Order: sequence, then C-alpha cells, then structure tokens
Amino acid sequence: MTIFPPRIPSTATRFAVTVGTEIPDRTLTWIDDATGLPYQFGTVAHTFELRVDRYSDVWVKNTGIVANDGDPNIMFTFVANELNGFTPGHYHAQLWARRTVDSKDLDPIDFRFVVDAAVGNI
Repeated sequence: MTIFPPRIPSTATRFAVTVGTEIPDRTLTWIDDATGLPYQFGTVAHTFELRVDRYSDVWVKNTGIVANDGDPNIMFTFVANELNGFTPGHYHAQLWARRTVDSKDLDPIDFRFVVDAAVGNI
C-alpha cells in the first residue's frame, strides 16, 4: 500500500527544523498549478494535514497550520517537544488541503522535511 499517492507536486521545497529547540514558525508557498501564482486560500476555508514519512510510520500534523492569500501562503506553528520523536535526517513530506465547503482535496504538495540535531545532541 502506498502511503503517498504519486502525484505531480505543486511546489518543491526544503523545510528544516531542529529537534530539541524552540521551533519558530515556518512558512511555504503553495503554487496554484493552473495559474503559476500562490494559491488563494483566503476566500474559501480549508483544513490542512502535514504527513511526514518516517520510514517505519507516518507522522501527522493537522493543527497549527494556517493559510492566507499572501506569499508565503502557508504557516506552520509547532508546540514544544512536538518533533521529539524524530531522529535527524531527511524525510519525504506532503501537505494536503481540503476545502471545507465540499470536502474536495487539492493535489498535495511534496517537499523534503529536514530534521537537524540540536547542538549538544549530536
């Protein structure tokens, strides 16, 4: 069973965080494939789910993700210790968006989720 369906990503990026430290908000830009411009999330409500393939399981985040019409248009907020289950490395991640009005999913975007070791944890 494939956890991440093969789809053409809307954008590709690198998303780096450090385990064992306070993680500042992270942002990325979701590009609308039809226009080549940042997707306009401000007019229709969406829910979001970040899925990170940790090889033995999939880590899921569905809180602390907000969107707007700007560039960048997605912001992630992490709480203390939220990523403590990760070991340093590079992981495959997908961000899914679902319109709340009709439950239609946008094609997910794929990116690299990089987890660095905190100084003193190396």
